[in-house]
Amino acid sequence: MHASGAGGQLWAADRLTRRHFARPRFRTALRVAAGLWGRLIEARAVVRQAATEDGHFQAIEIGDVLLSTLDLGGGEQSWHFTPTPGSAGRVLLLLRLIRGGWLQEGDGPRVWLPAGQIALLTPAGPFDLGLPDGGRCDLGLIESDAAPGPGVRVLAGTMPSVNHLAFVAGYLLRCAPHPEGRSQELKQMLFRALDHVLSDLGGKNNGSAETPFERFKFLIGANLGRADLSLEEVAAAMELSPRQLQRFLQSHGTSFRAHLLLRRLHHAHDLIEAAGQAKLRIADLAWRCGFRDPNYFSRAYAKHWKVPPSRD
Repeated sequence: MHASGAGGQLWAADRLTRRHFARPRFRTALRVAAGLWGRLIEARAVVRQAATEDGHFQAIEIGDVLLSTLDLGGGEQSWHFTPTPGSAGRVLLLLRLIRGGWLQEGDGPRVWLPAGQIALLTPAGPFDLGLPDGGRCDLGLIESDAAPGPGVRVLAGTMPSVNHLAFVAGYLLRCAPHPEGRSQELKQMLFRALDHVLSDLGGKNNGSAETPFERFKFLIGANLGRADLSLEEVAAAMELSPRQLQRFLQSHGTSFRAHLLLRRLHHAHDLIEAAGQAKLRIADLAWRCGFRDPNYFSRAYAKHWKVPPSRD
């Protein structure tokens, strides 16, 4: 079973949408989100309680893939979705509700979606989504001729392949915009990660010859933009204890912090080269590479590359 897209161009080849909304502009937020989702599923807000927080929406379009996140703050929300004509059974939906919620297909029973866990759905008809406590909703859409059959699949967070999928999708969306060509490369990584998940759900061995160190490098590379990436999180994704991962990396002549720093500095160098004559703001560059402190980033970059990022 392959998760690769259908090869269409429902969305732009590589475009980022990032919007922040004050409380009075929630209708605009809903319209922006529904406008992009509506290429495959028509969306209509059913319940929307007032909240005290502002909201935000971010999405990246990559041809036949859309990854998005919408946060309208606290307060109950619910949505009604309908596949567009011809898309029923050809849409793979990835869903994660940060505060939890439920999903109901037609007149079927409600399926509870635990907070933070990813769910997969290939909608054959209308469905409803509820967020009793509001919060962030991550929603991905893939047009695929090989989408899995109907039904909601709530993915166990203990499955390593699920952690891989979350890493790649999160990096694609959170660290956009990417250097030229990088989004397409990451999209293929997303498809491979999704294939691992679908294979695990089917109880099949995916036949990957990936070594443990290659898996470690994959996890780091897919998550470079996250300043909060921890040894414990990567160890859990590899089904190791933190101490086991430390000893494993020592046997390869490195450490978690050293390898992560080196990869981030190489990523920063790639971003600068890709920008060409266009100068990147040091603070933005540091953030995209997972550094909380731009000054520390500049010192580390200059020490490694023998030139400060502002003059590279």
